[in-house]
Amino acid sequence: MDSLGTFLRKGREQKDIALETLSEKTRIPLKFLQAIEEDRWDDLPSLVYIQGYLRSYALYLGFSPEKVFTRYKNEILKKEESQKETISPPKPPKYKKTIRFVVTLLILLLIIWLFVPSKKKTKNHIKKIAPLESNITITQEPRPKTIISPELNTAVVQKPSRPLSVQSFITHKNEEADHLEVTRIYICKGVKDREPRAPRKSFIFKKPFSLFCFTEIEDAGKEYTIKHVWHHEQKEIQEISLCVRGKRWRTWSRKLITEKMKGNWKVDILDEKNKLLSSISFTVY
Repeated sequence: MDSLGTFLRKGREQKDIALETLSEKTRIPLKFLQAIEEDRWDDLPSLVYIQGYLRSYALYLGFSPEKVFTRYKNEILKKEESQKETISPPKPPKYKKTIRFVVTLLILLLIIWLFVPSKKKTKNHIKKIAPLESNITITQEPRPKTIISPELNTAVVQKPSRPLSVQSFITHKNEEADHLEVTRIYICKGVKDREPRAPRKSFIFKKPFSLFCFTEIEDAGKEYTIKHVWHHEQKEIQEISLCVRGKRWRTWSRKLITEKMKGNWKVDILDEKNKLLSSISFTVY
């Protein structure tokens, strides 16, 4: 079965319509018509433009625009989505589970001990500890001022270190939750089994070919959108948005290289706030 681009090209040729004529009548740039017929969908603008181009192309040839766009969604969009697959993070070691269980148990016991005191304990401690309120100062660690009840005073004197260790552990985990890091980035001629093929720093031009910017992201605590911005001779050529959905995620973008595109290249990887995460340079001779 022919691809969508081949199907449209054959339909145009059967009606003996030149590509230049089709561009003039539909007002679609010639380079985008060539990209459609050659199935180079990555060289086209956003999905909204693609839908409009396919509609104008189909109407001019007498095809159903709805059927053409449905075929695009089934052949192209689903294939692109299947290329991106999350890699489940490694399971935490058993000793970490044990530490979390112990810490959680200690917190529960401390809460019960603080907020469910016995009647005898409450009466005795109110009498004994009340005179000491003006003498107690906390100097070990700088932290926000706290109003201390008689029961809480007893807890601070007897077990000061346990609540601090729990707070330190929780703060450390939260600081790392939304950290985003580019661990690998390559320019290559292809991607197979979600791994780069033939990564290089320079490429020799013989005929038009595609280059891929392969990127691996780690420690994304939630869904992110990153950008690949392709630059040729310090001029921005194309910006491609890519979705990151896991703690370890591999994704890539593609750029068609023609004879006019020889020279120095650079790809910047930006986050959602256009902050530079990493970049890579290469040359086409």
